[in-house]
Amino acid sequence: MARCRHHEVCGLDGLGDADLCILHSEDPEKDTMQFWEAFNCHRRSTGDTFFRFVFPRDCDFISTKFEKGANFANAVFNEDAQFYHANFIGGANFRHAIFGGRADFGRVEFKGAADFSDAKFHGDALFYRASFVGTDYFGGALHQAQLHPSEPSVPTCADFFGAKFNSDASFSEAGFTDAPDFRSIKFAKAASFYATVFQDRPNFSRVRFQDKANFVRTRFRHGIVFTGSTFGKTCILASERDEDHNFVIFSGTQVDFNWVIIEPDCKLIFRDADLRKCQFLGTDLRNIEFTNVIWPQVVSSGCCINIGEDRIGIYDEVLFLEGQPVPLIHIEKAYRELKQNYEDRRDYDRAGDFHYGEKEMRRINVETSLQLRSILTVYGIVSGYGERYLRPLAWTFLLFICSTVGYLSFGLHSKQMDRQLVWGNMWDRLTAGLYSLRVMSLLSPEDLVPVNWWGFLVQTIDNLFGPALIGLFLLALRQRLKR
Repeated sequence: MARCRHHEVCGLDGLGDADLCILHSEDPEKDTMQFWEAFNCHRRSTGDTFFRFVFPRDCDFISTKFEKGANFANAVFNEDAQFYHANFIGGANFRHAIFGGRADFGRVEFKGAADFSDAKFHGDALFYRASFVGTDYFGGALHQAQLHPSEPSVPTCADFFGAKFNSDASFSEAGFTDAPDFRSIKFAKAASFYATVFQDRPNFSRVRFQDKANFVRTRFRHGIVFTGSTFGKTCILASERDEDHNFVIFSGTQVDFNWVIIEPDCKLIFRDADLRKCQFLGTDLRNIEFTNVIWPQVVSSGCCINIGEDRIGIYDEVLFLEGQPVPLIHIEKAYRELKQNYEDRRDYDRAGDFHYGEKEMRRINVETSLQLRSILTVYGIVSGYGERYLRPLAWTFLLFICSTVGYLSFGLHSKQMDRQLVWGNMWDRLTAGLYSLRVMSLLSPEDLVPVNWWGFLVQTIDNLFGPALIGLFLLALRQRLKR
């Protein structure tokens, strides 16, 4: 009788003329009772090394304790595999394992390294309330059914890199102590991270969410990375405030939402979120729903333009103002898209702040032509790019005072009284002020005329700048009040 091809593992002979023993035989009709008798004997004598074992139906490891670690590498579970409440004290190796049916790892304790790299799940893979204490690898695993690691307590270094979930994936109420690696995962169906707690910063870069994604009540203690990810359908990133859970998602943490791809049919929602440290470079922001979000307060670089005013902006500009090399052209694009977004939702007040930010980025960009930068500088000083109605009003009042003083200083002749107005007469001062207002509003008064060319110069300035400042005031006021 020939030895088993894997004799160094099992120490058994092959079945009949075959070179595989009862533990390694791939025959679906092999004797189940004989298999488990051989299995129990192997475990008592050799330990928990089950490399390339082919398990028949009714594979039951419920509440089994594996003292020194279990090696199920390349094992095949033809039907359901029940590991509910099992305890892997020395770790678990399921690398390249194949699960033909339902794989139940509910309430399992992995106290050593848990390696599921390149494992294939053809049925439900359930990890609800599993506990991960060691290093966990799910890299390259092909999950063809529902993954439910609900509320696994204190998992560390969870590596899901490159995993593919072809059915619903639920990590609801899970807790991760170290930064889990979710890079390059493909979620073909719904992915739920409802009430999941990430103690460190998870990496979701280049993840593809083809269906719904749920990040409601998710807690990110030290931020999150979404760089280069793709969202295909509805995705909600939101707080859920009640008496027991009164918190704001992303509160005080840095969020990397750069270069995210949002499919045309996707509805991406930020609701009750703290975006004061959220980066949006390269992401199309036109169709994202922002409801009750907190934006950072920004004071732009030009002190002569800002005169102490704050406005809402994005964290990318804050980083630029702090000296980090953030490309201004991308910040300008983000502001332009946010302006369109808020205008489409008729939130003109916030849209005005984003319009202001867009013009600021263009003004301070050295790649902008000098001529355009000069025009934008004047436009910003005079009216805050058409968004600050108090500025043109203040300039109009200043022009009125200066022109009134100019008329009285350079001489203004009254045709009715046939004399020149003087400083000492209160009525003359009021008359000069009224004349200035009439000139600024293009009413062309004929009862008073300047007595020299200096007076005519003041009148010309009034004619040129008065109507422009009044127009800018009305434009900015309309921007704030339009419905």
